[in-house]
Amino acid sequence: MDFSKVMDMGTGVPIFISYASLDVDPVKELVANIEERGYSCWYANRDIRSSAQYNTVINEQINNCEIMIVMVTPNVEHSEFVPKEISLAYEKKNEKKPTVLPILWNVDSYPSNVSLFLTNNQHLNRKAFEDLNSFYNVLAEDIEEIYAKREDRVSDERIDRKPARINNYFIKNLNTISTDWLNQQAQTFVQPTSYELLLNRLRNEHFIQLHDKGHTGKFTASVIALMDLQVQEIYEWSTVNSLSEVLRYDIPEKSGVVLEAGADLAGFVGHVNEREIEKYCEFLKGSQSYFILISATSQPHRYFVNQNIAWEGASDSYNLLSTHISVQYANEDRQRMLAVLNRNDLISSVIFPRDCKSLIQKIELFIHGQLDEESFIASNYINTKNRISDWFADHSHYTDIAFYITLTLYENYPFARVMNRASILANKLLHYLQQEPKEASTLNRDAYLERFHAHVIRNKKMGYVGEAVEQEVVAYKYVDDKGAIWDHLWSQYPQYQPIIVEWLASIQREDKAMRKVIIGILVQLMSNYVEDIIHVVILKWLKSDNAGDRIFLISVLKEYARKDIGAANLVYQLINKWLSLKQYNMEWISAKLLGTHIAKVNFEESLLMLRNLYYSPSPNIRNNAKRSFNYITSVVTVERQYEEAYYQFWIEWIIRMDVDAAEVILMMTELFGQNLALFLYADTKYDKSFWLKYFLSCRFFDGKDFIKVRDATQQLSSKIYQTSKQLPKNEQRCRDFEALFSKYKQA
Repeated sequence: MDFSKVMDMGTGVPIFISYASLDVDPVKELVANIEERGYSCWYANRDIRSSAQYNTVINEQINNCEIMIVMVTPNVEHSEFVPKEISLAYEKKNEKKPTVLPILWNVDSYPSNVSLFLTNNQHLNRKAFEDLNSFYNVLAEDIEEIYAKREDRVSDERIDRKPARINNYFIKNLNTISTDWLNQQAQTFVQPTSYELLLNRLRNEHFIQLHDKGHTGKFTASVIALMDLQVQEIYEWSTVNSLSEVLRYDIPEKSGVVLEAGADLAGFVGHVNEREIEKYCEFLKGSQSYFILISATSQPHRYFVNQNIAWEGASDSYNLLSTHISVQYANEDRQRMLAVLNRNDLISSVIFPRDCKSLIQKIELFIHGQLDEESFIASNYINTKNRISDWFADHSHYTDIAFYITLTLYENYPFARVMNRASILANKLLHYLQQEPKEASTLNRDAYLERFHAHVIRNKKMGYVGEAVEQEVVAYKYVDDKGAIWDHLWSQYPQYQPIIVEWLASIQREDKAMRKVIIGILVQLMSNYVEDIIHVVILKWLKSDNAGDRIFLISVLKEYARKDIGAANLVYQLINKWLSLKQYNMEWISAKLLGTHIAKVNFEESLLMLRNLYYSPSPNIRNNAKRSFNYITSVVTVERQYEEAYYQFWIEWIIRMDVDAAEVILMMTELFGQNLALFLYADTKYDKSFWLKYFLSCRFFDGKDFIKVRDATQQLSSKIYQTSKQLPKNEQRCRDFEALFSKYKQA
């Protein structure tokens, strides 16, 4: 077996194929097509030696795999091993549990012996594809996406929003910000220099423009100011394209609104005239409401000369850090960390809010002896910036630059590995910069590393049989150098950007273990150079024919959108723009991104965009849209603030359907079957307005494929009923609804 493909994937083990023994021939076809697309598989008929213990080998493979594909055919119903293999996969600990991907192969539903295991799993149905090539391409995309998700371990620190309802209507793009999030911000907020000016100007003018190019806490300060003015509700306009769209709506009395317009303020203001803004300001004053327009610009718009504030987000470091430390840490660590804040040689007197988190992490390392005093001082922002700047001034040859950059990815790898990877980048730079080839350095390892502020340390890692193994690896002497190198490289050496982006793309394709590192680098760069990254990186990978590149781009955008509300809005605006261009790759990526937390930026609009994508002529895009609907449905089962908008969306879709009605109803039924909590825990006020209409529509459906619709609905009803028996409350819920349904069915 060729394990080179597996090692290229950075996973270490092949995909486990679970199948009935009578299905060897279709399994061979499946595996051949998967491996042809660059992923290695393991299945018993081919890969178990005749002398091996069958059960032992199966257990080992399942224990080590990250993905299990279950081939579901009619033969599975009589298989002894398929249910056992799936059960073994689910018994593994959470962090090691493989992702189970069922493939329906010439069947439309799961056999009874595996349905309990697989009911809530996302699956692929081979019969749903017009040709086998499309099916195998989508399967390869799913495998790629599973690997990407398993590498994604960063928590989703989102700002809780819900669609705003004003005068019994949901207003597109307007959201309320949750009280929990606001209270959390209030706990750690420390007033920066400009805050009093912001508060007083807002109190007097009711409409202000807050402008500054950096990420300096403008949004947080805005919502805190609105809280200090004691408004009754705080709203946020998201993904709004023009100011004229905002001015059409009257917000409720004693409320506050925050809107982030981005860098193109002139384009955002557009054709709105001064008189329209004056009238809106008069309305705000009359209703005791407030509006804050945030822009990433260095200058105000000419309309807002008397209503603008040039924001200065830097704060007194002691107050800012001590507030965060007091909220986050227990007594003993808190006192030791607060003592560090009095050290002027360690802590700058002024910092930006965005630097707070990383600095607190360094203080924690310092008090526990994991960061020495020299390194702490050297990691000070100014010292780091000067050190990196001096290095680039002294080293201009391609071989030095290649090693310096490569180490940012391969820190904590052996020296030989870093050198090998650096040589690849060096060759690219040699041709790109057209410099003279340079002979290899004659310095010994330690002296060579000293030139890059790096050294060798000893790390412990797990061996192949679970033993502890010591390994010498390369690391920076100063913990902040990695991020600062990329910041300096991108801002000061734009001529390197094309070749560096090409190199990063090749690394993420060939070495999947590096993906999370590259994502971190790109997200950091987007924080400061978002327009550059969009044009130089995102648009390049967006156009790629390689599905892996596009899925990696999705991971980057998802991670960036987690940073803050402004980042999430920007990604959502990109989706809006891409969908307007009606190009395959843009629709493909957008359909997948709308199946993530980004959809919550504007929940209603996301549903409408997915509905349009569902009618795409491309089966791949339709499939992506269906999966994103499943994500959104799972969100609604947990976050009930979206429930009403969700039900209203389906009602409107059912009403406006003139073609493919059966297909849409079957998709709805499948979604509800995978998310039974949607019905079992639904607010009963939606029984008449939605659930009754849905079940009656299915019961009396007489269009094309009416038998399929009725059978699917009957299966859903049975599934709900069987599940409800586990809890008396759910059982009563079903009985009450059944009585309601019977009454209206007779009518």
